[in-house]
Parts: sequence; structure tokens; C-alpha cells
Amino acid sequence: MIHKTKPSEGESRLEMLLNLCQETKETIENISELKNSDAYRILERFLSEQAYYDEQTKKLKAKDSKSIPSDSLQSAYDEDATYRKKGNKAESGYVLNLSETCAKENSFQLITDYTVEKNIKSDVELLKERLPIVKQNTKCQEVYVDGGYYSKEVVQIAKENCVEVHFTDLNGRKPVRMSVC
Repeated sequence: MIHKTKPSEGESRLEMLLNLCQETKETIENISELKNSDAYRILERFLSEQAYYDEQTKKLKAKDSKSIPSDSLQSAYDEDATYRKKGNKAESGYVLNLSETCAKENSFQLITDYTVEKNIKSDVELLKERLPIVKQNTKCQEVYVDGGYYSKEVVQIAKENCVEVHFTDLNGRKPVRMSVC
């Protein structure tokens, strides 16, 4: 319907959709059974995060993409999904972080740890949280990660846990060598 409908002059299809959503919201506000629904709550959130009221036109206008937070609503079906632009790639959803064994003497390798987080969580934050857990569960002595996981805090946590972390130089930094316990 939105694709086939022509917006009024000076209005984009997105702004037309936003204003139709506003009309829907105003209608739902008068229906007590619907006002407490998830659909209404999600609609309110969507409008507050994606639009602003233009006093001049008396209509909703789409916010500039830079003013929309990365933890804004990305899906009406999954309210916790987030938005992240890493390099030139934009992603909505989650990040999965895995740890696995990687010893040549093992006849097979195993996943030893995993975590799923909102994708606005950085590699550094993930490693800072998970490294003590990986150490506790596996007694590992060395970890190999790409350069995106490097920070002074990660190095300190690794030292505290007696784990040698090998960082690649994928982010442009030289590999960091550190001593362990």
C-alpha cells in the first residue's frame, strides 16, 4: 500500500508511513484493551526514536540518521536487536563470540565458550567479560584473537588471569607480546 500510494508534496514515503503510524497511535489511545498491548508500546517506541514533530507542517518528520541511537528499534519482532556500522558494513541484530580449542595435538577441536550480545558491544568489551570465564572453565594459558580485541584493559585482565594473549595486526596495530604469570 505504501509503495503504491503517492505521498503529499514535500513528504517522503517514510514520513507518510510515520504519520500513518501516528494516526494509528492516536486511534489506539482511545481503545483501552489495545493501549496496554505490546504493539502499542512498540509503535510508541518506533515513533519516538525515528521521528520528530515539525511545528511548521504539523506533521511528523523522519529524524536524521545520525540522531537515531544505535540501540533504537530495528525490528518489531525483536526489540533487543541493535544497529552497528563497523567499517563500511552496517548490521542489525546481534554479535556471536566463540572460543574454541586450537591445539594441533587435539584430534578434534571444541567450542569452549560462546556469548550472544547486542551487536553494539565491542570486541574489547566481549573479551574483557569472557576471558576470566574461559580461563576458569578451560584453564587455558594462551588465547589468539584479532587486533580488534586489543586494549590496555584486556592486557591487564589477561595478566590477572595468567593468560598470554596473542593479538594479530588486523586493525593496523603491531602484534602485542605480553608476559604471563
